[in-house]
Order: sequence, then C-alpha cells, then structure tokens
Amino acid sequence: MYADIEYNKGADGNTRVAKYLNNADGDREDNIRLDLVVTSRKNDDILGFHNLLCAEFKKKTNTNDWESDKRRLQELTRLDSHGDNRSLYGYFIGFFVLIDREKMWIENAYDHIGEIPKDQVTGHIYIPDGRYGDFIL
Repeated sequence: MYADIEYNKGADGNTRVAKYLNNADGDREDNIRLDLVVTSRKNDDILGFHNLLCAEFKKKTNTNDWESDKRRLQELTRLDSHGDNRSLYGYFIGFFVLIDREKMWIENAYDHIGEIPKDQVTGHIYIPDGRYGDFIL
C-alpha cells in the first residue's frame, strides 16, 4: 500500500487530469481532492480500484466546505449502483478528521453502508462486529 497526500490527479489514465465524481445524471461534478489516501494503486476490470482509505482533515475553526467534504467521502465509499459488494470508487473507508490546538479526532467515518454511527455513551466511532461481512476489498 502507498500513502498519497493532497491527492487529486490521475483521471482517465492521465496523470495531469483531476479526478472527479459523477452526479446522479452521470455528469462530472467535483474534483476529487483528498488530504490523504492509502491505496495499492492497482485497478482491474473486475474489482476496480483497490483503495484502503480516504481522509479529509480540517481545523475545527475552519467550517468552510465541511458538508461538501463529508458528501465526497460518502460518495467515495458507497457501493456501485448495480448492488454488488464493490465500492464504486474503491475506497473501503473514509474519515473526516477535525484538528484543534490540543487534539485531533475522527468526527465522521463512512463506509459502503453509510455513516458509521458514534457510540451513544462515549461519542467515539467503533466499527461494529460483522459490518463488513463479505465485502470485497
């Protein structure tokens, strides 16, 4: 696996073209700009991309584009529209991380099922047992 920071290039096999998401109509919508990805950098016709995680980091004081970043993470981790157990964009899990002067924490996490809920008591995010079943990474 490789870690890439400020990840935003490589669409359509061209290293200079920004990656993008398609909206519901199939039109290009957003450039995929991610602060961190961990990937094997592999792609094949059956499994698609092999990406472990994607993450966005924000200062707690900077609330610009939080919802856009969260939506992007949800899109990057959701299953494809055919309903099989493959991620459309190949990201197994996505994290929205907040940072302030004293600490850093995962505020939101997303996978192929959707947002991973926070524990009611602690407010922490735990991956529930059995959540990934036969999901293909």
